[in-house]
Amino acid sequence: TMSDPEEFWKQELKRHQSNPMNTNKIWKQTKEDVASIRSDKHPKELYTECLTNHPEWRMISASSKLTVDDLAMVLCKNVGCDLNY
Repeated sequence: TMSDPEEFWKQELKRHQSNPMNTNKIWKQTKEDVASIRSDKHPKELYTECLTNHPEWRMISASSKLTVDDLAMVLCKNVGCDLNY
């Protein structure tokens, strides 16, 4: 009958709307922000990019003015490692 699928979707909508992750403005905005900057690449591919021994990374890491935290920020800034793990 037609009412069974309709009932199912009504219940599904009610369940979806009762989840704070779907209704809370902060969570919704966070999910939208992550989706807008997240890469379509597989996380393993992104992780491999972060670990490459590229000359640019060697030059940056040789700087005595950068801390480990600075290097981590520079390394993952464009790759998005923090969003994918």
